[in-house]
Amino acid sequence: MTNAHPASAPSSEVTSTVFDCIAHQERVKSYFEACARDNKLSHAYLFSGTADTDMHAAARALAQLLVCPQHGCGHCHDCSWVLKDTHPDVHHISPEGSSGYLVDQLRDLIADVSLRPVRSQAKVYIIEKVELLFAASANALLKTLEEPPEATTFILLTNNRESVLSTIVSRCQIVPFRPLNADEALGSLMSATNASESDARLAFELTHDYLRAQEFLESSARQYALKLMLTNLAQLPRMSSWEIIKSAVQLCKLAQVPVEELKGVQEEQRRESEEYLFRQGTKRLEERHKRELSQSERSGMIELIHAAQIFLRDVLMITTGAASSVVLDSFEQHSTQLAHSSSLSGILAALEACEQAHDDIARNITPQLVIETMLITIKEALTCPPLSR
Repeated sequence: MTNAHPASAPSSEVTSTVFDCIAHQERVKSYFEACARDNKLSHAYLFSGTADTDMHAAARALAQLLVCPQHGCGHCHDCSWVLKDTHPDVHHISPEGSSGYLVDQLRDLIADVSLRPVRSQAKVYIIEKVELLFAASANALLKTLEEPPEATTFILLTNNRESVLSTIVSRCQIVPFRPLNADEALGSLMSATNASESDARLAFELTHDYLRAQEFLESSARQYALKLMLTNLAQLPRMSSWEIIKSAVQLCKLAQVPVEELKGVQEEQRRESEEYLFRQGTKRLEERHKRELSQSERSGMIELIHAAQIFLRDVLMITTGAASSVVLDSFEQHSTQLAHSSSLSGILAALEACEQAHDDIARNITPQLVIETMLITIKEALTCPPLSR
C-alpha cells in the first residue's frame, strides 16, 4: 500500500535533517526522506523489527514532519511536544490490559480519530506492540485503517510481524528495521545515557528492553532501589523477620518511583493539552491514566524481582564454576560468600521464590506481602536448614 498522504509537506519545505535521529537504519532514513521529498507519505505504516529505539525515533520524526508548521524543524513547540509525548495531536497508545489491548482503548481511539486536530494540520497515532491487538480489539480498528479521515496517520510498531493479524498488515506500508547486534545496542545505550559498559549491561539484564533500560539509567531513584534490593539480599541470611518486613516496606515505597515519574508526565500532558482535554473530555483520559499508573506500579515491582533473580543467578553461576558469567561485578564478593555458604538446591529454591513473586504480582496480590514472602523464602532456602527467626 503506497497511497500518498494528503497532509504530506511540499518537497521544497521538507526539513532534510528530521530523520537524522534514526541510528543504524540508513535504508529506513533514505526511504522516508524520499517519501517526504516526493510527497508520497502513506496514511498507515507498520514498523517491524527488534530495534525498538530506532523504531520509536522514526515514529517521532515522522510525527514531527507531519505536525510541525516547518515540517520537522526540531526546535519549535510542536517538535518539542512530540519528543516529550505531550503533543495534543500525536497520540501514543500501548496495551493497558494484562495480556493485551482493551476493547475500550480502541473505541476511545476511533472516537478520537473523528475529531479535528487541536493545533496542527494533521493527527498521528503511534500504536505500540500491535501484535497484542487480538480479534475483538483489532476489528474495531480495521475499517479506520482502511478509510482514515484526511490528514490522519497511523504508525504501528511490532517486534514480531508474523504475530500481527494479516488484515492489519495488509492495510499498512511495511517498514522493516534491521536488528541491532549486541555491541550496537550496548553502544547506543551508553551513548544515550553516558553510562558505563557494566551499568548498561545490567540495565539490559534488568529490563530486557532498550527503552526501559534507558529510562532506568536516567533515574537515580530506580538505581538506588536496585542497590538496596541487592544489599538486602547480600545481608539476608543474617536478617531477622522484623528486619525483612521493614526492608519490604522500604522496597515497596521505592517501587513507586516509576509511578511518581509517570504522574509527572501525566500532569504535564494535562497542563499542555487543556484544549484537547476540553474537547475529548477528561473522564476517559483519567481512566486511562489510572490504568497506566497500575501498570507502572507492577513494572516497578517486577524490576526489583528481576534484580533479585540476577543476583541469585550470579550465586548459581559461581556455585557451578561459571564465575566468568557473573553480571553484578560490584556485588561479586557477596554472591561468592552466599555461593560458599548455600547449597545448590537452596539457590534453585531461592530462584523459584522469585518466579513465584513474579506470578503473584501478575495476579495483583498485595506488593508488600509478595516481597515479604519472597525475601523470607529466599532466606530459608539459602540458610537451609533455616536459621532461627
